[in-house]
Amino acid sequence: MIANCRLYRHQEESSETVKRTKLVLTAGASIALASCGQPLGTYEVEALTVTENAPKPEGVRAPNYGRYVKVALSSETNLTAIADHIASVYAHADFCPFSDPYFLTTFGPFSSGDADLEVPSSAKALERAPDGKFHYNVYIVPRHRMPDIKYSRSADARESYDIESDGRDICIRFDAPGYDIVKSRSKMIRISHDDIRDAFASAS
Repeated sequence: MIANCRLYRHQEESSETVKRTKLVLTAGASIALASCGQPLGTYEVEALTVTENAPKPEGVRAPNYGRYVKVALSSETNLTAIADHIASVYAHADFCPFSDPYFLTTFGPFSSGDADLEVPSSAKALERAPDGKFHYNVYIVPRHRMPDIKYSRSADARESYDIESDGRDICIRFDAPGYDIVKSRSKMIRISHDDIRDAFASAS
């Protein structure tokens, strides 16, 4: 059940007995002015592989970057089962501690069979795998700029990165857009740089 949220004014006195008003966020209010977001679950990293191809979400025009880090995830959360509560969901990635959700070029989430799940209500309902969990894929472009790619002016101006040589862990989070006070988000997914390094070593 999604809790309702509201803002109410809470007055308190300072040590000088001057009253001031603070906005405090509370859950479970009987009269709701805004809602809490839908929790999008907790995910475990099952595998990292380096691949030459990746699926693209429907309607997204993006080049084939020629190399991707495929992140295989498992979860108790079925994203298609909560489609009534979220219009869309996106995977975002950044170097930890995750300050810019758009820093690393990222595509997903997809099902384990690479079906597009960005609009869960349009996707085929997911079923539990034999291990009892739901499985997802996320694809990250390993560096910016990639060779032999013609970038737009705005994309070309973005800060460069290289997740293989950077040395930092990567953080991934699923987000659903909306105007909720408490956003619809997953728990943070952390990938150690040791695992990233091993994935590239296995691909070479």
